[in-house]
Formats: sequence, C-alpha cells, structure tokens
Amino acid sequence: MLLTGKHDYRSRNDERQKNVTSSGNDIIIGKSVWIASGAIISAPCNIGDNAVIGAGCVISGDIPENSITTGSRPISTRPI
Repeated sequence: MLLTGKHDYRSRNDERQKNVTSSGNDIIIGKSVWIASGAIISAPCNIGDNAVIGAGCVISGDIPENSITTGSRPISTRPI
C-alpha cells in the first residue's frame, strides 16, 4: 500500500479534499526494488536501488540502496 495524501483532519466535507497538498509527498522507488506483500509505504520517502522491503513492513522514511528492511518498525535495515 502506498500512502501519499495528507489531509487536515479538522476540515469538514468538501473542504477536506480541497486541502490536500500537491507536492512534497512523493514516494520514489529505485530500480530493482522488491516490495513484499502487506508492506505499507508512507510519503515522503525514497527507496534506493536494489532495496528489499519485507512483508508487512511499515516504511515512513528513506531506505538506503542495496539494503534489506524488515519489521513493523523497520529497525533491521542492513546492507545486502
């Protein structure tokens, strides 16, 4: 799941949809990246080339290239 939108929870009805930012919430995925099932990736973040994101992993920041990231709080990022 890729999450890029940010909403102002204090807004109501149509106003909430109008307040979505149009920039700064990019998810950049490098070449040859593997993303396992159930992974959640929240913007903004940059996933480097050849990275592996484990099943069920929650990503909310940058992942270095040539690394393996696992866990619901990705604390085990290690080089390949």
